[in-house]
Amino acid sequence: MNTLGYLSFFDGLAEKSQGSFVMERVASGLAAVNEAGDLVAYRCQLVFRQGCLESLGQSRKDALVNLYKQCRRL
Repeated sequence: MNTLGYLSFFDGLAEKSQGSFVMERVASGLAAVNEAGDLVAYRCQLVFRQGCLESLGQSRKDALVNLYKQCRRL
């Protein structure tokens, strides 16, 4: 799936569950460091009735893929 596919999937999921989906770019001064020591520049957050899922990534697609993997576990 491409980046736009992931974005439309999460927008639809948030609308269906009456929640919200946010993707943001984190400023380099505030960026977190992942296990490999790389700066993480993007953050995705999906909030719905059952809870909240959050993922980080070096690119938009990485953050979206990580969030998708978390959704599959539910």
